Amino acid sequence: MGLLFCGKLGGISIFEKKTGHGAESKRKTSKKIHKKISRKKDQPLKVSYHKKPEALELRDWQIELRRQFAQTQVFTIENVGAHPVYSEFKVTNPDVKSAYKVAIRSNKPGLNFCSCPDFKSNTLGTCKHVEAVLFKIFNTRGSRKHFKQPYDPEYSSVYLRYGETQEVKIRIGSGKRLQMQKLAAQYFGEDLVLGESGFAHFEKFSELARKLDPDFRCYPDALEYVLQQRENLRRQAIIENLELTKNSDYLKALIKAKLFPYQMQGLEFAAKAGRCLIADEMGLGKTIQAIATAELWKREMGVSKVLIVCPTSLKYQWKSEIEKFTDSAVLVIEGVQTKRRRAYQETESFYHIVTYNVVSNDANYLNERITTL
Repeated sequence: MGLLFCGKLGGISIFEKKTGHGAESKRKTSKKIHKKISRKKDQPLKVSYHKKPEALELRDWQIELRRQFAQTQVFTIENVGAHPVYSEFKVTNPDVKSAYKVAIRSNKPGLNFCSCPDFKSNTLGTCKHVEAVLFKIFNTRGSRKHFKQPYDPEYSSVYLRYGETQEVKIRIGSGKRLQMQKLAAQYFGEDLVLGESGFAHFEKFSELARKLDPDFRCYPDALEYVLQQRENLRRQAIIENLELTKNSDYLKALIKAKLFPYQMQGLEFAAKAGRCLIADEMGLGKTIQAIATAELWKREMGVSKVLIVCPTSLKYQWKSEIEKFTDSAVLVIEGVQTKRRRAYQETESFYHIVTYNVVSNDANYLNERITTL
């Protein structure tokens, strides 16, 4: 399946000190101000949501915002594991009825995990749900002491380290440590990060690791990342072998138009990237680059359908451009809900075109029901 989203053809508190006339008035005012400041000392500094404080880097600012929100938002937190701290937690927001899984492995960003979309995309290694659990732990008597001992269970595990760059790492447990270290050295580097060759042979490593340690585990987000990276490497190798910028015969068979050199480069870039933004100036042919990419994925990667999301005013223009440059079938999905759902199930058309409003209304249905899109 291919999915193309196509658009348009510190706050710091300031205290003002005012004194009255006469020594007595000054003493009273001074005492008042002293009390006011002393109350503020124990309260966390409120970080501005709209403006980054000069004293904070952008990354630190975003972490502090989530930490601040976690301390004010009401969450229901349930420990569903065995350990009082190094465990899995269910974090529920009672206002919107959403619930996410949080795994705590450290009191610092990077090693923890949350199943929420923000955690997966923000590259911070934390989110408001993780911070809410940590805040509860730090304010529960007797819990904070557990962080003095590092997370070191007997079993070994492969996890995804979150941050500015994501890395698949192995944590070698205390059980059969020497044997697991010897095995891991064949697939992971000295820093315990999975190497490029390790992605290709990850199933073999997992099989051997489970034979050595039946309790060995690979967390779902790490496995998903391994599969994604392996697919990226496979796709990039396929595109490089095609040599698109030199292979004019291939491009003639791919699309009914002669691409300019910069459009060939855009096609190659998009096809390799999998997810990208083509940001050429207006009128330089972004539409045809997107269509050519979809046609290439159809031919080389087995993509069966493409969903195009665009403004209402452009849905039939997209249909016209596709029919002009390809022989693929195209369908504009519109009308009442029952009609739209029948259209989604239609299998003959390679391209399905929807507007922003339609995809907004049908988002849950698309995510839950349409596995081919």
